[in-house]
Amino acid sequence: MPVMVCANVVYAVRGAGLRPVFVDVEPQKGGIGVSLEAARRCAEKDGGCRALLAIPLFGGEVDREGLLGLASEAELMVVEDAAQVGLVRGGGHSKGIGVCSVVSFGAGKVGAAGAGGAVLSDDLDLLARVRSLLGNTPTFEQKMAEIAPAVMGALDGLKDEVEGRLRRASDYRSRLRQDGVTHVGEVLPVWKYSVLLRDRVQRDHVTRQLLEKGIAATNLCPPLVRWFAGVDGETYDGAKALHERIVNLPLWDEGSTHSTGSAEGVFEQILDINKMKEEKR
Repeated sequence: MPVMVCANVVYAVRGAGLRPVFVDVEPQKGGIGVSLEAARRCAEKDGGCRALLAIPLFGGEVDREGLLGLASEAELMVVEDAAQVGLVRGGGHSKGIGVCSVVSFGAGKVGAAGAGGAVLSDDLDLLARVRSLLGNTPTFEQKMAEIAPAVMGALDGLKDEVEGRLRRASDYRSRLRQDGVTHVGEVLPVWKYSVLLRDRVQRDHVTRQLLEKGIAATNLCPPLVRWFAGVDGETYDGAKALHERIVNLPLWDEGSTHSTGSAEGVFEQILDINKMKEEKR
């Protein structure tokens, strides 16, 4: 699994009685994803890997062909954690990757309904096992009845929401074109729009200014090996480099998922990078 991911994913893996094996990440055509070279090295070194967790980080895309090739080569089952991309697919693909995809309807996600999630699969036996794990208790049925209307409403508005997110991403892509800004994840950015700045100083400066303006900019978590054991000998240089430079820009506004009003503040702050560089000199 990627070394940069929400810690809750690691807790879920551990809760299933499995041991996480972390893999370095790198910018790719579709966004930010695992380094195939590092993944292959980890699988060979560890010897106990049985599954590959494919995660379209920040709502981009995964290297589908590369991951499936690695999975076939190392005899790994592929499971997709699609919490950050939801039901949105690109590259002409109508489905996720692997035996199943897990999506989230939590707050801030694509197609958010405030709570809940879903497991998607063509394997009916697998889905039956999932249902048995969830249980058919009165409490569960009541909770599903409460969540379902919000989920259906979110799905009804999904097309407009995604189009709005992609419009803002296009705005970022066309207007943030200057020295010191590197775009990553330009293929299908639907959750966040990621850019790399020159260094940590500029990353912190821009992030702070955006937050002060009420714009929900975020950075990337440090590599999770700070809290969880990884594979001996791995340095995760790619993840460390991304952590030092990345700013994730919002693709939605509170109360209006496809408004682009607050984008102006983002442009103002990031366009000040060159000015900041001159001041430092």
